Amino acid sequence: MNRFSFEDEEMQDDGEQISTYAMSYACQDLQSVANNESFPLEERDEAAEQLEQLAEDGDAYAQYVIGTAYRDGGLLIPDTVKAQKLLERAAEQDLDAAQYALGKLYLSNDADVHDPAKGIYWMKRSADSGNDFAAYRLGKEAAKMCQKTLRLRRNICGRPRTMETPTHSTSWESYTSWARAF
Repeated sequence: MNRFSFEDEEMQDDGEQISTYAMSYACQDLQSVANNESFPLEERDEAAEQLEQLAEDGDAYAQYVIGTAYRDGGLLIPDTVKAQKLLERAAEQDLDAAQYALGKLYLSNDADVHDPAKGIYWMKRSADSGNDFAAYRLGKEAAKMCQKTLRLRRNICGRPRTMETPTHSTSWESYTSWARAF
């Protein structure tokens, strides 16, 4: 006991699903060609190049698609720094799936992009946009922080302390000794 846990081993992470309703037809077509392994590699590469051009022109969905392709590899050579830049551009345009993907990227253990503060920020923005998976992930991150805090407190204090108020005396020492316990 005395451990935070979540029953999420079998939970499917669909937080990066995007709706194609707002996506341009060009982006939809290029994404379907780039992701379809039945097409020849040359056609898939051409579609990826055209998606990159759409991303450069400011299309948030193309930025998201190419950003996740750089993050995950497959058609494109993995490059987390390029992925971070593209996902950030899409996330700044309020695409909640990009905000979630960017938060996950920052919270990953990849040394090139690891930044927990930014990860929490983007997860919160995604959750505020209605992404339930981002809200769930924020809860998991909060639980991790609580566990680290409890371990740190035990290492420093030696034993858990209760949240009792200082004695009713008004002496400065009683307040400072109580504050030092926490």
